[in-house]
Order: sequence, then C-alpha cells, then structure tokens
Amino acid sequence: MFGTLKQRAKAAFRAKRGACVGFAAMYMILFPLMDFSMYNLIMLFRRHSSLILTAGYIISFVFIACLSLGMCVFFLRLAKREEADFSMFFDGFGNMPRAVGVSFFALLFTTLWSLLLFFPGIIASYRYRMSLYILAESPEISPLDAIRISKKMMAGKKGRLFLLDLSFIGWFLLSLVTFGIAGLYFIPYRLAADAEFYREIKAEYIEGLRSEKSSGKNPSYRSAEEKENHTWNT
Repeated sequence: MFGTLKQRAKAAFRAKRGACVGFAAMYMILFPLMDFSMYNLIMLFRRHSSLILTAGYIISFVFIACLSLGMCVFFLRLAKREEADFSMFFDGFGNMPRAVGVSFFALLFTTLWSLLLFFPGIIASYRYRMSLYILAESPEISPLDAIRISKKMMAGKKGRLFLLDLSFIGWFLLSLVTFGIAGLYFIPYRLAADAEFYREIKAEYIEGLRSEKSSGKNPSYRSAEEKENHTWNT
C-alpha cells in the first residue's frame, strides 16, 4: 500500500544519510539529557522545584516546537529533491512565534477533544498533524490558518496516515530491542515518509480544490494567507 512512498523516503534518506543519522543521534541524546538536567536542578533547588519544573516544561515545549518545524523544513526539501543540510534542522528557531503557536493550538485542540473520550483525541492529533509542514512551506501563515488547512487536508486521510504509522511498528520495536541503535535509521526514515505523505495528500487536496472551482464552487477563506495556500505548487 505504501511501497512507492517508502521507496521515495528511503531514497531521500540515502541522499543525506550523514545529516539524517546525525540528527537522529542528536534527537536520542538531547531529550534524555534535558530531562536529566531538569531532574538535577530540582534536586539542587528543592524549594523551587515547582518553578523549575514549570520553566522546564515551557522551555522544552518551545524547543521541541522549533525543532519539529526545522525537521519539516529539512525533510520537505529532501522530498522535493532540493538541497538540504544539517543546519536546516534549526530553521524553526527563526520562526519561533509561529512554530510555538501552531504546536500550542494543535495540542490545545487535541487535549480538548481528549476530554470527551480517548479516541476523539487520537483523531484530532491526526487532523492537525500536517500543520507544521504547512508552516514550513509558508512561513508567514498564521498558526490558526495552518491548523485549519491541515484539518481540511486530512479530511478522509486520517485512516491512511494511521495505517502508515502502523506499518513502522516493526522498526519501532527493533529500535527498542537494540537500545536505540536501529533508531539511527528508523527516525529519519519515518520522518522522510511523513514528508512524502504530506506531499501526496497536498497534491490530492489541491486537485480537489481545482475540481470544486471548475464545477462552480468557491471555497471560503478565513484570511489572505489561507487563500494563498490553496494555490501551492506541488
């Protein structure tokens, strides 16, 4: 079902193997190191543990949001067969307010849906999953517009992305039993596949909009940025 998509993802990985493996290694080392540092600070300053914990969560959230946007920038360029280098993983820090905004609203809406039942929360997480890719391609778009376009783009596609996730369960288990060694391949391979998936459904989404327009329907737009992003080049 995903054979062609995965072949493209593997080709993208091979094109920049060094940068991809380097990022995976940084990813696996950095976050445990951040947790370890926060734990030590709490032990050293126990009287201010609540403040340190809160500050730590905020800093981690901002860092992850920016790094996630950088990942989207890097792997989208690989998917487009454009030049990409390791420094692009940090491009998200140059658009920090929007990266944090998109991540915050995606988390907020997912959490609100999760308050109803567990499964609506899972569905919501898939609904907003393309938001950072949209921001990566359109750095000036507002966070809520990115969220809205992701919601429209993922209509009828959430099950497909869920199956793609399931298809990597073997790699995930292999990463666990090898204590993360297989993750040096699995993490960038999985992210490259996500970028390829985004490119596929984006093309389908734009084609659907063109069909609507040719049939006389006029899609409604919340902002100029949202309208502009309905005319992406694929």
